[in-house]
Amino acid sequence: MSITRRIRITIAGQVYDVTAELLDEHAGHPQAAAPVQPPAPVPHAPRQDAPPPAAAEGGQVLCPLSGIVVTVHVEQGQRVKKGDILVTLEAMKMNTPVWAPQDGVVAAIHVQPGVRTEEGAVLVTLA
Repeated sequence: MSITRRIRITIAGQVYDVTAELLDEHAGHPQAAAPVQPPAPVPHAPRQDAPPPAAAEGGQVLCPLSGIVVTVHVEQGQRVKKGDILVTLEAMKMNTPVWAPQDGVVAAIHVQPGVRTEEGAVLVTLA
C-alpha cells in the first residue's frame, strides 16, 4: 500500500511543490513509523587536521577556490591559532571553510560577506 502526498519544499530560497509517495508498508499508520531524528548539528570548531590554505608571503591567506564569501569569522586585531576558521566560502552550493595556516593576529581582512572572490585572491593577512 502506498500513499501519495503533495508537499512544498524550500531550498536556498527556491520553493518547490512536489508529490511524494510513501512506500512503507505501514504508510498511513503514523504510530508504526520510526521517529525521525534531526541531524546532529555540525560543530563550528577549528579543525587541527585540516590542510592549511595556500599562503603567500607576509602572512596572506589566499582563496583556495572561486566563490562567494558567506561569513568572515574573525575581526581585525583578533588572535587566531593554526586551524581556526577565518572565512567560509560558498561554491557550487557547498560551503568551504578557510582555516588559519599558522598562529597569529589578524592584521587585515580583504573580503566581506556577499562578495565574489577568485582563486588566489588574498582573503586575510596574518601578522
